[in-house]
Amino acid sequence: MFVAVGVGVTVTLNANIAEATTEGWNVLDPADVDRLKATKICTGCRLYGADLRSEDLAGADLVGADLTGANLTGAIWPDYRICNEGSIGECR
Repeated sequence: MFVAVGVGVTVTLNANIAEATTEGWNVLDPADVDRLKATKICTGCRLYGADLRSEDLAGADLVGADLTGANLTGAIWPDYRICNEGSIGECR
């Protein structure tokens, strides 16, 4: 793909590079949600946008988990806090 940037300047973009760097990024993996609920061990899991409202996550191992956009309202956090209304992506 060619993009004209300015007078006499053209930049070549490689669409395959863009696809390769974003593939699998910020994607919910339903198997990770199932594993979290079954074992409370989910290191490095992709929980992007997961509905974890009112889930008991007390003592869970979430090191490196991507919780971006996950709804945690009412969830019991690994440190036994209860996440407040509007806890999206982090327990508040």
